[in-house]
Amino acid sequence: MAFNNFIDIPITNDIILSNFTEKDLNKTYSNLEVNYNNKTPRLCDYYITGSYGSYSCTNTIQSTTNCKVYLKKIIQSGIRAIHLDLWDKESEVMVRGEKDKDGGDNFEDVCSIISNYIESEEVLSEYPFIIFLNLKYDSIYYDLSNKVANCLKKNFNGKFPDIRYNFNRYKIGREYITNFKNKVIILLNRYENGDALNELTHGIIQDVKDDNNDYHITSLKFSSNNISFKNKAINRFYDMNSIFGNKEKVIKKSKEDIIIIYTDDDIYFNMNSADDNSSKNYGINICMNKFKIKEGLKTVTLDYMKHFRDIEGNYQPFMLKSEKYMNIDEPLTIEQVNPKKKLETNLELTKEMTYGDL
Repeated sequence: MAFNNFIDIPITNDIILSNFTEKDLNKTYSNLEVNYNNKTPRLCDYYITGSYGSYSCTNTIQSTTNCKVYLKKIIQSGIRAIHLDLWDKESEVMVRGEKDKDGGDNFEDVCSIISNYIESEEVLSEYPFIIFLNLKYDSIYYDLSNKVANCLKKNFNGKFPDIRYNFNRYKIGREYITNFKNKVIILLNRYENGDALNELTHGIIQDVKDDNNDYHITSLKFSSNNISFKNKAINRFYDMNSIFGNKEKVIKKSKEDIIIIYTDDDIYFNMNSADDNSSKNYGINICMNKFKIKEGLKTVTLDYMKHFRDIEGNYQPFMLKSEKYMNIDEPLTIEQVNPKKKLETNLELTKEMTYGDL
């Protein structure tokens, strides 16, 4: 869908700030809740703020990449799960949209931006931060994957979850939230990217078209024909059941797994729990909205973030689900998805090796 209200003029900082106002960037955050009825919730027991195409805030056709402006503001707005497309450009790893072939930002620079801003607010820094890297280059290019791994280690080495989560070994949605507090979680769209990047893979997001799967992290891409979402311009809802089984199946799966939904279209997912068609009432964990910079119109950012507040009105990027959608009835078996993979490498090098050490 395309609408004329998207601007096609250069994006100025004034326009950015009119969408991400200083009032909204300087929120009061509530602390991460790590206890419910004397039990520790699991990662899948939360609704998590997410952003799709986090390198851009323009429409799909333009897909202008500017992480120094857009990604920075998105993180400052309180988003804790971002999505980045990684491409090959003359043997360098670039972050950009599919149609922005002449643009893009170097992945190493993007990691530096993320590292600098995910802890810019003290309370917010205790929340986990999820980075979904959608590898758009050929899987045989291990040299590119090694560069990705090196950038991640350089910027987040002290913030990765426990080493047992390396190599996509566990179904992390079933693990307790305390295992990921203050941590950076790396999700990829595929495995087998060479040992260096495999080591830093904490989960794989699987694209599926139905609910007949046992993937522990499920990604669904929706269009106007098959999802329960709300478009601000036409205010229309669609039935999610047409693609992902009945509602009770979705709720059951969201108690055991992580479900991530996203779209390229000019829509945002309805997060209003007062509405039966809301994604919250399906128990869906992460709605990755694509933020849009608009001129003179109410923004997606405000509409989306207003549904992540505690009873005192403070922002809460990881919000516990209501009891109906939480996994509190019985213990879940913590399953390994890659049980044969041994942890072979050492992330914590004490010092750089020199000639004198040989």
